[in-house]
Amino acid sequence: MSVNFNKLDAALKKMGGALRKFPIKKIKSTDPIEIKIKKGVSISRGEFDKIKPVAGFLNVEGHHAFLYIDQPFASQEDLEEIPSENGPRFHIVKECKTLQKMHKDKRSDRYILIQNINGEFPCNPRDPLTRIIDTKTKIPAKLLACHNCMMQLDYLGFSSKKNYSQRQQIRNLDLNKFLKHYNPFFIDSRYYRKFKDEDRGNYSVDHAKIRDRLLKQTDYTCQGSELGTGKCDVQLKDHPEWLHMHHINGRSGDNSPRNIKILCISCHQRQPLHEKMNVPARAINEIARRRRKITNEN
Repeated sequence: MSVNFNKLDAALKKMGGALRKFPIKKIKSTDPIEIKIKKGVSISRGEFDKIKPVAGFLNVEGHHAFLYIDQPFASQEDLEEIPSENGPRFHIVKECKTLQKMHKDKRSDRYILIQNINGEFPCNPRDPLTRIIDTKTKIPAKLLACHNCMMQLDYLGFSSKKNYSQRQQIRNLDLNKFLKHYNPFFIDSRYYRKFKDEDRGNYSVDHAKIRDRLLKQTDYTCQGSELGTGKCDVQLKDHPEWLHMHHINGRSGDNSPRNIKILCISCHQRQPLHEKMNVPARAINEIARRRRKITNEN
């Protein structure tokens, strides 16, 4: 939100006052688990079992993150390539066939849990001849997403066939766009609530896939009703993070067709028991602007 203090500054100058600048400091999180996963934390097989998926995504204590191997069988040259074609893959969903096989083979303790939005995964390279890990060198590798994870999500129509088109989708994955697409429940499952309520996050593992299907069916258009004006009909293809899959009966695990619909964040906030949703002012203003435009055109 932009704020203009020009008139206030002019009045201060007339009174002979001096303008002073106070830089805004970024508030750092004090949540222990969030601090840990921002840096990356190794997990045991037991801890892997405790990771509870939310909407299919990897989740630990209310925070979504990625899993990757930080000491892969990859050289420094491999890890420095952008993207790292020969490096390890990072994982997004717990139901991934690769992750499940690694866990079954008692190798899930090789993984690091990390929450990052810059696409960098700190890795130790291995000498291609001696196979010794260089523990003193950390390379911020630009790893590629796991094919099986993408297939599980069916992100943008991703299929099980490993053809050229699918490989290019993974290679050219825009992580910021990916995270934006899956908000509000990706990076922080409490994103759209002002209070902690873990029981309300009982999303099914295929929640994200079903939401994607609904977004396509509705052409990213809100199916809600704007008070006093009938249907909302706001189209938000450029802001999928403002479109939620609403469960009419309040049970987030019930994904029957008659119980779900796509609502913009503004309409969603007006549903019963949703009054405390944390709705960004920017979203409210932009949605209201688009509603006015629809009304004027009609």
